[in-house]
Amino acid sequence: MSVAALIAVLLVLTALPFDAPLARWAVAADGYFVQLLRAVTDAALVQWYLVPAMLVVILLSLMDWRKHAPADRIMMARLFAHSLFVIASIGGAQLCVRVVKIVFGRPRPPLIADAGPFGFDAPAFHDAYWSFPSGHATTAGALTMLFAIYFRPLRLPALAAGVLLAVSRVAANDHYLSDVVAGYSIGLVFTLWLARLLARHHIAFRLPSAGQIPVPAGPPARARSGDGA
Repeated sequence: MSVAALIAVLLVLTALPFDAPLARWAVAADGYFVQLLRAVTDAALVQWYLVPAMLVVILLSLMDWRKHAPADRIMMARLFAHSLFVIASIGGAQLCVRVVKIVFGRPRPPLIADAGPFGFDAPAFHDAYWSFPSGHATTAGALTMLFAIYFRPLRLPALAAGVLLAVSRVAANDHYLSDVVAGYSIGLVFTLWLARLLARHHIAFRLPSAGQIPVPAGPPARARSGDGA
């Protein structure tokens, strides 16, 4: 995990020289692809993912589990645990980002003429100075890792979609490139760290024999064999 964090820092530093040029490009750009990016950028809003997961948790909490068969209760427990994980991964990453936004106080690209790309003014409690890191990109990073965990065959398509969703914040002129790289990295690494932490405690996940990404833990062998087996 420390290696992943170091790589993220290096990527952010690499992106810094491109912040101002890309911000000025975003103001003038008006091609079809740029318009598409701007149209899909709000797909990374946290409510699209937190609200459904919360509804699942609330619904399962209100159900009388005693009325269901043991195998069904196991499946309900797994759904409950993984819904909580989705909430914790996206919500936890967003909480980290919100703290960093306040600490850095970086002005957004529309203020580049007055404050420049590095006119930090911390602590900041106004959205206009919450450019670093990008919250939307954080959600995109968390979603990329969630897909890698739950839908392994879709890892590469999810990575491509997540990166495009994150970069859409630059096209929308709401963030600098380094904001996007930082936010995406935080969402990705935080979700991976949380899944590995749970796997080490044998909660909802297990660590595979090869690779760094945990996989969802299956039901106990007795439950898989069916009731009365």
